Amino acid sequence: MAKQDRRNHYGREERLRTEAAEKTREALHRQNLLFPQTHREADDQQLLQYVKNFAEELGQSPDACEVIGGSYIAQRFGGWENVLQAAGLSCPGEIPCPEKRLIYKKEFKRQLKELRQQQQTQKAQKQEERRQKDAAGRALVQIRQEQDALWGQEHEGDTEEQLLAYVKQMAAQLGHAPLSREVPGGTYIARRIGSWALVLHLCRLPLPDGVEPPNPKTLKAYLQRKSAENT
Repeated sequence: MAKQDRRNHYGREERLRTEAAEKTREALHRQNLLFPQTHREADDQQLLQYVKNFAEELGQSPDACEVIGGSYIAQRFGGWENVLQAAGLSCPGEIPCPEKRLIYKKEFKRQLKELRQQQQTQKAQKQEERRQKDAAGRALVQIRQEQDALWGQEHEGDTEEQLLAYVKQMAAQLGHAPLSREVPGGTYIARRIGSWALVLHLCRLPLPDGVEPPNPKTLKAYLQRKSAENT
């Protein structure tokens, strides 16, 4: 991976983890707010079993802030010490910072996974959109080439002067110097004359954005051919 690519990768990863951290804090706050509503009908034994199950998962006695709904449970029992005593658990040790708590780690992991899945889905959607756009573009080019080929068959007997006059007429109708795709038969005319840039040059039309000036060799070859035809 190139140095710039690595910087871009780490930058995207950092932004993703920052967003996951923000979503984690929001989710934990929301879960704590909802806990009293979802556990209003739970009896004391069910709440104590909930705390004991979490303590077993944690591997030690938790503090109220380490448990989703901890403050509500503490209120139900008249304090967290009463909760631990009723659950047969010892007093908790040093309380870790929020980012080191188990509930935070589990929720952060879930949020990060979800964001990465969303990122992959969005990437796949963009790739599919590009694929469809490219396919539509190729189909349009194919149709235009077929139409231009038919136009060329119908105007094969036209002189180059007539073709150039036709391009001037189309430019007047459009109100600007056209691209070859804007003119029916444009690719055929460009092939007959030498290039589309040369067609516009001979018509004394300005070159649209993105169209390079005619190649000097192409212009020289055209002039030599016309000179030979006139001799």
